[in-house]
Amino acid sequence: MLGSSAEPLPSLQYAVFVLLVQALGVLVFVLSFFPSTSGWKQSRCGDGEFHSIWENSTRDEFSGCRSDLAQYDRLVMMVVDGLPSELVVGNAEKPPGMPFTTSLVHNGSAVGFKLIAETPTVTLPRIKALTSGTIASFLDVVYNFAASASEEDSWLRQMRRCGWPMVMHGDKTWAKLFPNHFLRQNV
Repeated sequence: MLGSSAEPLPSLQYAVFVLLVQALGVLVFVLSFFPSTSGWKQSRCGDGEFHSIWENSTRDEFSGCRSDLAQYDRLVMMVVDGLPSELVVGNAEKPPGMPFTTSLVHNGSAVGFKLIAETPTVTLPRIKALTSGTIASFLDVVYNFAASASEEDSWLRQMRRCGWPMVMHGDKTWAKLFPNHFLRQNV
């Protein structure tokens, strides 16, 4: 009798062990496939770590951030989502379709960047990656449908903090992510 009651115990232990390993596997998969983004809520330039690097700069008393003398009095930053780079730089088969923009890039008045996006390529994760440097996850695809104000530090937030006026023409996702950042917006 004692021997027969002891046999189910190892199989029960084995079943519990298998269930724990499966649960651990699902947990590792979920945490790696749907990582939570942990961007900075605010710039940390007031920590003093950059002070010795920038010897010829002044520090803003309000924010503690480095502020060099501006080389330009105006900046136009144009982000075109979905623009094939061949329209600006051309290719072997046909010349560029935007000769004015191409001339600005060639004479050094403008700088062009070609970005290659990884999946997911919906608007919200791309805007977050472009503005804050965070890496998009597949969970951001779900958040794309209910975009709310971004809490992460971004170059848009820094420009607003410096009092630089910004105008936005484009997708309403930008307006949802960065409310009250733009002087004017056309969506």
